[in-house]
This record gives sequence, structure tokens and C-alpha cells, in this order.
Amino acid sequence: MDLKKILILIMVCVTGNLYSSEMEDEFLKVKNQDLTWQAYQVSLSVLEEDLPKLIRESKDIREIKTNSEFWISYFNSLMYIRGYTLKKEAELEKLSGKGVVAQKRYARFLKEAQLSD
Repeated sequence: MDLKKILILIMVCVTGNLYSSEMEDEFLKVKNQDLTWQAYQVSLSVLEEDLPKLIRESKDIREIKTNSEFWISYFNSLMYIRGYTLKKEAELEKLSGKGVVAQKRYARFLKEAQLSD
């Protein structure tokens, strides 16, 4: 069982609530404070080093197509890179005082973006 599910299970036990998909949805939301330079660097490393290494070392490419860890890492890495880029674009726009297009795009991203599990 992965850490996210263990934490959700603990929250359910402590609060006495039944498991709800709303709780998981909230847990998987991308948060502003998580979109850091470090998360960006780690995500880029996953895409540039870890996943290509996994592909190179795989004996059968079909393993990769069905490997959920591969796809979760891929999509979550893209999500962090996209989010960090949008965040920085919104910050630059705010500093320049010219428009709010990037800020709205970033706000929409935070509202809609979810990590894979």
C-alpha cells in the first residue's frame, strides 16, 4: 500500500468517517506550495533520466505499457513541471502589472489539476 493510501486510511480512522472519493480527490489536488523549484527539478529528472533508464533496461516493452508506476511517474512529473511553469508565468505577469491572463490560467490549473494515483 502506498503512503497516500495509508495517510487517507489513518484520516478515516481518526475522524470516524467512511472513505470517500472526495477525500482522495482533495488529497490528490496539486497545491501552490508543492510547486517548487525542487519539485520541478525532481520531475525533470524523472522524465530525462529515470523513465528512459526504465525503458532501456526493460526486456519487453509491453511491461512498460502496462506498468502503472511508469505512467503515474510520467503524468505526475508533467503535472509538476506544467504547474511550476504556469506559477512562474503568473508571478512574472503580476510583477509587470500587465494583464491577468497567466494568473487566471494558473488559478484554473490549481482548481482542476490532480495527481495520478
